[in-house]
Amino acid sequence: MAITVNYVSPVIGTTPPTASQARLKSTIQVDVAFGADTDTGTDVVHNLGITKYTDGSTGNPIVLDTCLVMGGADCRPVVTFIDGNKIHVVKSNNATDSTGTFRLNIRAVQLPHN
Repeated sequence: MAITVNYVSPVIGTTPPTASQARLKSTIQVDVAFGADTDTGTDVVHNLGITKYTDGSTGNPIVLDTCLVMGGADCRPVVTFIDGNKIHVVKSNNATDSTGTFRLNIRAVQLPHN
């Protein structure tokens, strides 16, 4: 099984919000489902257009996760900041029964000169 990315808000489905759709909200909600123990990671496009402070050291964007479904092994998403429009999500481990679905809330923080 592959990793699936389903957007919940401001759009619904597998296609990420456009930049104009993302600007209407300060938070993008997306469900990331790891369907197999061997699933490693995937990119998630949020298109928030954050032009500064996207290295994670300032906490922009803020990414919060909620576990919707979890297999038997403890597994949490780990986020890497790629650029002002995209993050990379991996599982914290690939142990047996480490499947799960997580809702990510990706929120842009308004910083000076952002």
